[in-house]
Amino acid sequence: MEKFHLYVEKEEDLEFNGIKLAEVESEYNNEKTIWQLYETESRRLVCYESFTDINDNINIKYQICETHEEVKEYFGLCKTAKEIYKQANINCALQVDELDLNSLKSQSQQNETSCNLEDEVYL
Repeated sequence: MEKFHLYVEKEEDLEFNGIKLAEVESEYNNEKTIWQLYETESRRLVCYESFTDINDNINIKYQICETHEEVKEYFGLCKTAKEIYKQANINCALQVDELDLNSLKSQSQQNETSCNLEDEVYL
């Protein structure tokens, strides 16, 4: 376990003992984004995003989660998020054979994600 101190603008910083499960950098429209996922000693999951815009302003977002499902709700299902899940060994595939057809139809209609970045470039 390692001690982490994560900066948060205009709020208390985050401090915990844990491990970094994943980190992905991407760039889109001159905005650089670093996404990180940590697991704390108490098994909580910390989703942490740092955005640097064209004017070098840094914006921080985070969420503390209890489950992989909460992590997926936070990061969504875009290409960058799926790379986070791959590094952290989080399954983000629908198990089609285990779904009923009604559930599958409603799932496909709700698949609008929070990360609508089509042309992401990994750094």
